[in-house]
Amino acid sequence: MLKTFSVLAVLAIMTTVSAQQQPESALLDRARALHRQVPLIDGHNDYPWAVRENVQRDLDKLDITKPQPTIHTDIARLKAGGVGAQFWSVYTPSDFAGQTAVTATLEQIDIVHQMMRKYPQTFELALGAADVERIFKSGKIASMIGMEGGHSIDNSLAALRMFYRLGARYMTLTHAKNTAWADSATDTPQHGGLTPFGEQVVREMNWLGMLVDLSHVSPDTMTDAIAISEAPVIFSHSSARALNDVPRNVPDGVLQMLPKNGGIVMVTFVPGFLSPKVAAWNNLQTAETNRLQQQFPNDEAARKQGVDAWTKANPAPRATVADAADHIDHIRKVAGIDHIGLGGDFDGITSVPEGLEDVSTYPNLTAELLRRGYKEDEVKKILGLNLLRVWKAAEVAASRLQKQRGPSPMLFERSEAVQQPQFTVVAMGDSTTAGTPGWKSRIEAPPHGEGDATSQYAYWLVRAHPEWRVINQGVNGERSDQILARFDRDVLQQRPNAVVLIAGVNDVYQGRPVSHVVKQLTAMYDVSRAAGIPVIAGTIIPYNTATPDQNARMHEINSWIRKTADGDSVRFVDTRTAAAAPANPDRLFESPDDLHPSPAGYRRMADAIGPVLETVLNREQFHR
Repeated sequence: MLKTFSVLAVLAIMTTVSAQQQPESALLDRARALHRQVPLIDGHNDYPWAVRENVQRDLDKLDITKPQPTIHTDIARLKAGGVGAQFWSVYTPSDFAGQTAVTATLEQIDIVHQMMRKYPQTFELALGAADVERIFKSGKIASMIGMEGGHSIDNSLAALRMFYRLGARYMTLTHAKNTAWADSATDTPQHGGLTPFGEQVVREMNWLGMLVDLSHVSPDTMTDAIAISEAPVIFSHSSARALNDVPRNVPDGVLQMLPKNGGIVMVTFVPGFLSPKVAAWNNLQTAETNRLQQQFPNDEAARKQGVDAWTKANPAPRATVADAADHIDHIRKVAGIDHIGLGGDFDGITSVPEGLEDVSTYPNLTAELLRRGYKEDEVKKILGLNLLRVWKAAEVAASRLQKQRGPSPMLFERSEAVQQPQFTVVAMGDSTTAGTPGWKSRIEAPPHGEGDATSQYAYWLVRAHPEWRVINQGVNGERSDQILARFDRDVLQQRPNAVVLIAGVNDVYQGRPVSHVVKQLTAMYDVSRAAGIPVIAGTIIPYNTATPDQNARMHEINSWIRKTADGDSVRFVDTRTAAAAPANPDRLFESPDDLHPSPAGYRRMADAIGPVLETVLNREQFHR
């Protein structure tokens, strides 16, 4: 036995030395050959969010049949990288809440379906493991949908099931913030892991055959989910915490649970998760940013100048492809070769490791593993065979569970010991900005992103108060009589705790007298008062295009609003003053030359509205 072991050990050493001595070109040739043999399945790519953020969901404006050097992904580079299958993330920020999050997630899923339609020669939607294998053999890139954050289902198992019907095949249980039923890795723990409803979410995902993704969740949520799950779990884009102690990485204690569960960690390329040096630098930069925020609370230019100066004096270190391989080595050591995958997080990160700059560079990592002596069969598992095994196991579990029971009837309201109604605000009003030629604010506001003024301040309210349900009912270009005509449907029937009403600017632009606007506002105040819904009455804003006469009539309307507010059923907030730029106090714009509102102005509007809403919240204490 000892002699046999010695011979095998010598052979292993010789294999490793031989791999290390191969020239780089030979290793890359071997790597690319492996990518042709099995699908490289990446667990997380944020191209759909890049489309939303950069080009307002218009694929033609970020056409990946052409080189796109401002992002990490295009078709030529996907093919150069030997990508065989991709989970496209339909991420929405965890600041989004309620129906806002649901709508935004639907819009992101729509982007993926549009990709399939626009690029049928390159992509095909895969709904199961067998689809991935078939599509890969056809020469296309199998495309799957991954939901990033349980906030996207708005505490509804029915919504979860419908997202599955639309093609979602994994869901990350949380993103950066806790949900009402699961703790995040980057938020203050509230639940100690999963609540009873959170456990039911995992069970329902098992029933559907949807992969349970534990990237972003707290260690307690990780262990709870693994204990509950009847199928293998995944970490779609995480690395090893023992090598870099950041909350987003996976502790060894959890890695040790994977052999029994069957799950995998798809090693991510986020530099701050790979390299302790990068993580430490990130912390220092954050500390400097916070210091400058305190020093210059109202001077964004000074803060930016300070951060730029600090960054120039303290150059950022770089993570490398070797760092990614180190994390793979560690997970192999603790959990085993069967429990590793890849999840680059391209287009979801602002910096990249050396050697892993975009989706064309996967062969560099494959070559590095070969250089370290990984056998080709082991590399194939990491590239995609492990993920296919996990997915097939989830499908088998779903088939068994669906024979045993139907969909869960559990409702969130019945699942937790203490539930309180969500504070609901309707944002109502008109606007003159949406679709204006040259409009340049890049904010995309919930729920539909038209870009009108109501959407803009509603967006910032959601960002400041993600626990609130903010319903945007603004329609661009409406007069006050048109708003009144739909007030019952769009305000009263929503049963909100308050309505924010800013209306009248279009009446003035269309030549209607002040008395007309006053009449419509009075009617809206009266019906709200009768329904017991407080009105947050905001002042309208004279734009740079207003004539002196229009300006004067707007000021007259604003004076009436101020005088009419009674501090109870109608609460005044001077949104005009809040939104005005310091250099141009009579208007919303940052300078007299601007023709369109500034995002900073809209944010100041929300900052003024928020405290007034909080007075309503404190009075009602959620009791209608």
